[in-house]
Amino acid sequence: MNFQQAAPNLLDLLYNGTIMEDIPIIDGEKALARARETIEIEAAAVGALADRLGSDFVRAVEIIAVCGGRLVVTGVGKSGAVGRKLAGTFSSTGTPSLFLHP
Repeated sequence: MNFQQAAPNLLDLLYNGTIMEDIPIIDGEKALARARETIEIEAAAVGALADRLGSDFVRAVEIIAVCGGRLVVTGVGKSGAVGRKLAGTFSSTGTPSLFLHP
């Protein structure tokens, strides 16, 4: 049996053995409307951040820009996951940094 012959059987067994025909089909228009609504809400939230930037943000940028050595980012749980990503972003954009698990 070659791949083309086996593929339909493999696709039928996707999702832990559930036959694809048994998976309910969602209303595509409803899903599309919900996705658009979600994106609009998220866009409004990101837009609102601009009004919240102030002198504290400027001071943080200045401190990071002039610090010597490496920037150490730390956090636990969700803030740790965000911290890891921040450390990676800083490193890839030219600011030496590392994530430190407490």
